[in-house]
Amino acid sequence: MDDHALGRLDSDDVTGMAQALSRILGADDDDARAVAVGTRFARRCGFDGFSCLVVRAGTVGAELVHHWTTAGSQWKAWYRSHVGHRVDPRIMLTHDRSIPLSWHHAAPADDPVAHAFEAEATANGIACGVAMSLQQPHGERAIVAWDCQARQPDALRRARLRRELADLALIGCLLHEGIVRERWQAVTTSIPATLTRREGECLTFAARGLTSADIAVKCGIAERTVNFHIGNIVRKLGALNRGEAIARGVALDLVRLQR
Repeated sequence: MDDHALGRLDSDDVTGMAQALSRILGADDDDARAVAVGTRFARRCGFDGFSCLVVRAGTVGAELVHHWTTAGSQWKAWYRSHVGHRVDPRIMLTHDRSIPLSWHHAAPADDPVAHAFEAEATANGIACGVAMSLQQPHGERAIVAWDCQARQPDALRRARLRRELADLALIGCLLHEGIVRERWQAVTTSIPATLTRREGECLTFAARGLTSADIAVKCGIAERTVNFHIGNIVRKLGALNRGEAIARGVALDLVRLQR
């Protein structure tokens, strides 16, 4: 880890850093310039890398919505294929917290999945660090993380990190404001409300937690027809899946959540 003292950053440094990080989060992980910017700012804070993850509650556990990292596209691909967000300590330890915390891997001896995650994360330069969780609109949670290659900082570094948490919290909050503003402004201004009446009904029932089979009974149509409508909704709203279509439908005021 870099010995740079975060305490040397003034308010303009912190604001500029948050703004720069916010801008690069929309870049592809293969964008070398964006990764270089993220890495540079992470090192200014005394860390080796930077990550931002967005998760939300799904029907069969948490879903990964977004993952940006300076660790590279290979790590990101492994993370998604192995459902890494289900065991990632940066996500697990920050649940129901709103202040940054210092973390390191501590996988239970009888948990091979967690051990596999620990080994792969460490190999990709994510062995410990500081993570912060922030609530986003419609039930999503953003995790901002400053990552370190060392398996565990020494006592001096841990004490120093505790003194720096306030500055990291400020950067995280400013960054979070940028994420929310850019993401939801894009959703509400770029997607036309062109759902049919039946698609609107299916989306509303799905937002209330009903399965396709439940919606079919409610609407008096076949389940495969419901799935056809859901597929159209996902496509029209530019979503990746059913859950994201629901979130976008809520943002666009296309969903009537009240029964």
